[in-house]
Amino acid sequence: MTLGSIVSRLGPPELEIVFGPKEEFLSYPLSIKHLVTVIAEIEVVYIVDQHESCNPLPKLLEGYQELLKLVSVDLLTPGHIAHLKGQREKLGIPT
Repeated sequence: MTLGSIVSRLGPPELEIVFGPKEEFLSYPLSIKHLVTVIAEIEVVYIVDQHESCNPLPKLLEGYQELLKLVSVDLLTPGHIAHLKGQREKLGIPT
């Protein structure tokens, strides 16, 4: 039931992550935030309330929230910005 609930809410890009061959998977075409939103909106259907502990989604969401914290950090350092400004000047691109 849990797997069926999850799969029924995923679109083609997410299904490729879950079921695609790992050696061929190169990238997720959408943003990490989109992936987290898709996962957060999944509602797992339970036949019996005792199986709520079988739901892997809360643990998955914890991991994705940690990933989002890392991704939301500004990845451009002052050195990167200075280098890009230099490249812009070399190419004659106006600011």
